[in-house]
Amino acid sequence: MLNLVYSLLLGLVQGVTEFLPVSSSGHLTILQHLFKSFKGDLFFDLILHMGTLLAVFIFFWKEIIDLLKMLTKPLAKSSRLLHYLILSTIITVGFVLPFNHRIESFFNAKTLVFVGIALIFTGIINIFSQKMIIKRLKKEGGWFDAVLIGFFQFIATVPGISRSGSTIFASLLTKNSPKFSFNYSFLLSIPAILGAFALETKKLLNGNIHSNITFIEAGLGFIAAFISGYFALKILKKLIMSKHYYVFGIYVIVIGTGVILFSL
Repeated sequence: MLNLVYSLLLGLVQGVTEFLPVSSSGHLTILQHLFKSFKGDLFFDLILHMGTLLAVFIFFWKEIIDLLKMLTKPLAKSSRLLHYLILSTIITVGFVLPFNHRIESFFNAKTLVFVGIALIFTGIINIFSQKMIIKRLKKEGGWFDAVLIGFFQFIATVPGISRSGSTIFASLLTKNSPKFSFNYSFLLSIPAILGAFALETKKLLNGNIHSNITFIEAGLGFIAAFISGYFALKILKKLIMSKHYYVFGIYVIVIGTGVILFSL
């Protein structure tokens, strides 16, 4: 029964923190250290990611349809967004593959100090993002932008560094508009989550990962992540257009500092 409660809790945390720029992996790592009786694993984390991926599909269904239309005219200038997303994904994968095992070791780290430091880093870039949001820039993508955003998405594979926060920051840093940065970040999450899921599923089938999560626990976590993730997207879309985005930065810095002090 306790594992079902933990599954629900972790699903809710995943859904909210996956999209808000506060690092879902960092929060899940902290919770799994606190609830040691619940032995979550990478496969369960991916199940939760699939719940949030469904939320992305539903929330951005119009944009996804537009991308699918671009596939029918891949060389047209009107398909540049598709080109940028592909380039960002290639950059991310190009860095992830050689460092995949090292990244996984962060999830299994015995200390939370590194996670705390990563959370503080996330907080700092969120605060800088607020300064750029206020400028109300109008740009919508570019080749260098795509490369930089893809690299920042790779950095965000480290627990404690927010994927959404990092990619939105990189997009704003290259003077893209808040709306474009928001949409681009989450459209880019689709191949990233699908790729990670496929990679870990292959390892599971090869016997390299032994999941101790039951079907009911996984299902409950999936549903909780989907529902909370959908509403988190609504909240972030509203806040990224406002002067209150910085609150995410303050929150994560406080959490990160607390984690470090707790671990000493």
